[in-house]
Amino acid sequence: MARDEVPVLYCRQIDEVLDIWNDQVSETSRFVDLELRQVRDRTVYFDRRIEQSGPYASPVQTFLELSIGDKRDREVAEQVRAFILKEVTPQGAER
Repeated sequence: MARDEVPVLYCRQIDEVLDIWNDQVSETSRFVDLELRQVRDRTVYFDRRIEQSGPYASPVQTFLELSIGDKRDREVAEQVRAFILKEVTPQGAER
């Protein structure tokens, strides 16, 4: 989603993230795509999801951030909400 602010990625070691990304990224102050922040606080990683390419924010965090956005963001938030509900609803249970 296009936004005015720059997305922030939290990590424990910035050097490790850069090693994983290899030469796919470079540090710059022009046309910034994202900001990396090194933190030690474990609550930043609550319910993170691990995929092949690395950890991602929890679906709840994604929903919360998208739900305060513009119309398009809120539409995507509803899709994330449906995913969350599907994940926590027992098979065959009525909504």
